[in-house]
Amino acid sequence: MGTILDFERIGILLNSFSVISGFCADMLDRNYFGQCIHFGGLYPFCELVHSTAEGYRRCLASDRGGCTSARLCGQDYYVYRCHIGLTEMCFPVVYNGEPCGYIIFGSMLTDEDPEDIRRVILERCADFMPQRDKEKWRAALEAIPTVSADRREAGARVMLSCIETITAKYIRIQDDPIWERIDGYIDEHIHDRITVENISAEIFISPSTIYHRTKQNTGMSLSNYVARRKMIKASEYLYLTDYKINYISTLLGIDDYNYFSRLFRRIFGMSPTQYRSANIHRLGLDPSRYRPSPSISVSEHPKKL
Repeated sequence: MGTILDFERIGILLNSFSVISGFCADMLDRNYFGQCIHFGGLYPFCELVHSTAEGYRRCLASDRGGCTSARLCGQDYYVYRCHIGLTEMCFPVVYNGEPCGYIIFGSMLTDEDPEDIRRVILERCADFMPQRDKEKWRAALEAIPTVSADRREAGARVMLSCIETITAKYIRIQDDPIWERIDGYIDEHIHDRITVENISAEIFISPSTIYHRTKQNTGMSLSNYVARRKMIKASEYLYLTDYKINYISTLLGIDDYNYFSRLFRRIFGMSPTQYRSANIHRLGLDPSRYRPSPSISVSEHPKKL
């Protein structure tokens, strides 16, 4: 069964967390898209990064990479550095054993950072930072406070308590067995060609019902929902394996590499190569644990899209 989150009440709770802790944060849905809450405002430096199209795209990719790590690491939360080098923490919101959303907070400097961290951050922003505004960016970066390990850990403990409240009070079961069958088919066939015709033939639900239930439950068309699910799986392979990008495309049933790249860029805001590069500095997971399941032979040519 699916879940429905009361984003209005969750927003009130998390805004209170932000006011008390001083941390800004975001909440994303289980697919790293859709309903998203931002609370606590942004540091002026992060606002400058977001004001550029390229900086904003990299922030989105970094957030989604953090969600991937948090989901796969098996811990209460995952600590990582964003694409420019600030420390962030991602918390899966788990209900009935499955993540139904993610909360990311941080964008902070820490007392464990190297002395030249600000220089490194500015260097990472160099290709999208307007050179005429370099001093403005430098001053905004200097204004980001340094957060101690004790304060970070305290913030994490309070966030975990907030998540307990969210899962106990602000999530309800969505009893829609028809949608569960549709979504289950997409899960099981994510490496295959997925069309409304083959879904309908397999689970004996009319195409019109499939279209309607997908829109009702996701806010997206069937084709957009399937594309996003495939690209999320692609992001996991890019992040957790050393597979060549054209192989990932074929593995997900998309033989046209150029189409795959355009689709990935449309959803994640950057190319597959840029996404992998933006997340390559993340550590702490064993990529060999996350190869394709044994039922998918690496020597087989997956079904065509």
